[in-house]
Amino acid sequence: MRREDILAGFKADLRAGKVLLGMQHSSGSEAVVEMLAYCGFDFALIDMEHSGYSITVAESLVRAAEAAGIVAFIRVLHNDKHLIMQAMETGAQGVVVPHVRSRADCEQAIAAMRYLPDGVRGKTSGSRAARWGASDWHAYQQWANTEPLLIPLLEDKEAIEVLDEIVAVPGLQVVCLGPGDLSQSYGLPGQGLRAAPVMAALERALALCALRGIAVMTLPIPDLTNEFTRGLLAKGVQLIWYGVDLMCMGKYFRQLAEVKG
Repeated sequence: MRREDILAGFKADLRAGKVLLGMQHSSGSEAVVEMLAYCGFDFALIDMEHSGYSITVAESLVRAAEAAGIVAFIRVLHNDKHLIMQAMETGAQGVVVPHVRSRADCEQAIAAMRYLPDGVRGKTSGSRAARWGASDWHAYQQWANTEPLLIPLLEDKEAIEVLDEIVAVPGLQVVCLGPGDLSQSYGLPGQGLRAAPVMAALERALALCALRGIAVMTLPIPDLTNEFTRGLLAKGVQLIWYGVDLMCMGKYFRQLAEVKG
C-alpha cells in the first residue's frame, strides 16, 4: 500500500472523529510493527529520543509500517531542522517533536518539514521519501508540503502557559500532551495525568483544539488500563499513544513468570 494512501485513510478517520491507537516503538523489531497492525493499531511511533536507533533502523521500521498498512511517525531527538529532515527522508508520514514550548518552536518544526516556499527542508529526489527519483518530484513536493503531520509534544509548563498561541499555528492537525514530563515540570514527577495541573492542561488543550478542529493525543499514564483510557476518550481525546512496546511485552512476560510462584 502506498504511504500516501495510508496517511489519507488515517486523516479521514481523524476527520470522522474515530479513535486512533498507536504504540511507542523502542524494540527495533519490524515484526512488532507488523503485529501492531494485525492487532488493530493505527500508527507506530518510532522513538528516536529515548532509544539507540540509527536513522537506518528507523527507516526499516517505517518500511515495515508501510508494508503492514499503518502510519509511521518518528519522534526526533529534539527540534532540529536536520533531524526533522532526516526523519522525513525515511518516508515517515509525520514527525513528533519533543519539548515544544512556544509558537516559534512549533513554526520552526513545521518549516523544517516543508520545502520552499513553505519551509526550509533541503531538496533531494534521491531519498526513500521521494522513491529515489522513481516518481514525479513535483507531485511528491506538493504532497510533502501539505499532508505529513507535524505533532508538537507539549510537556513543559511553559508550553501550557502559551497554549492558545501554539494551537493557533496554521497547519496543525494534531497536538500531543505529554503527561510524564509535564507532571515533572509541575514538580509532581511520576503522577502523569493523576496530577491536577496536568489534567487541567489536557482539558484546556481539548477545549482550545476543539475550536480549531485539531485532534488531541496523549498517553494514558500513570494508569495504562482500558478503564483509564476510556475516561480520556470520554473527555474528547482522539489519539491514544501507548508506550512502550517493550514495557507492554515485559508486563505480559512477568505475568507468565508468576506461574513459578
